[in-house]
Amino acid sequence: VFHSTMRDGFCIHIGQYLRGRKKADSLKQMEENDFDTIDFFIYMALHMIAALGSVCTIGYGCFSNKYFHVSMLAGSTVLAVVRGAKRYTYYSTKMHSRTLRKQFAHIIADANGKGEYFRMT
Repeated sequence: VFHSTMRDGFCIHIGQYLRGRKKADSLKQMEENDFDTIDFFIYMALHMIAALGSVCTIGYGCFSNKYFHVSMLAGSTVLAVVRGAKRYTYYSTKMHSRTLRKQFAHIIADANGKGEYFRMT
C-alpha cells in the first residue's frame, strides 16, 4: 500500500511540504519506486494520526447514531467494491500485459521486422 500510495503522487506532497525536496527528485523516486526511509516514517505517522482521528470521530458517530452507522457501512462496502475492481483491472490487464510483452518481445520484434501485421495492445 505504501508504494502504491507514494507512486500515485503522495511522494511529491511529502517532499514538497514536509521535506523541502525538489519535485524532480520526487518524480525520480516515483519512477524508480525507490523511496527514503524518512518518507516511510512520515507516511506511517500520518497514517497513525488519521487512524486514531477516525476512531474518535467516526467511532463516536457510529455509536451515537444508527443511521450514521448504516451509512458508514454502506459507504465502506461501495468503497471496497470500487477499489477491488480497480485493483483487479490493474492486475488482469496492465500488469500482465506488460509481463507478456517482455516475455514475447522477440516474437513481436520478428513479426514487426517482416512487415507482417501484428498488434499486441
